[in-house]
Amino acid sequence: MKDLKDFDVMELIVPQLTDRAGRFYIDDEEYLQSFEKQEQAFSKISELLTKEQETAFSQYVDRVNATTEIIERLVYIQSMKDMFSVICKIC
Repeated sequence: MKDLKDFDVMELIVPQLTDRAGRFYIDDEEYLQSFEKQEQAFSKISELLTKEQETAFSQYVDRVNATTEIIERLVYIQSMKDMFSVICKIC
């Protein structure tokens, strides 16, 4: 049987925490308003572009969003690790 110190606590809890974190902003009014403005701006730009330009721009935006998602996840995980480290030092 593994000793408690052999468990990677972050490996156990991060999937649940990150899943849970995504649920918070979905119902946040500020997020919803910002998302609506983002969609309006995207539609306005799309109207000005040719189909080829619109496709390229859409792919670019998708990649930016994917990169931002990775950054947010990494920052969140590091924050959890830091918090856990502080708690362990206190206890």
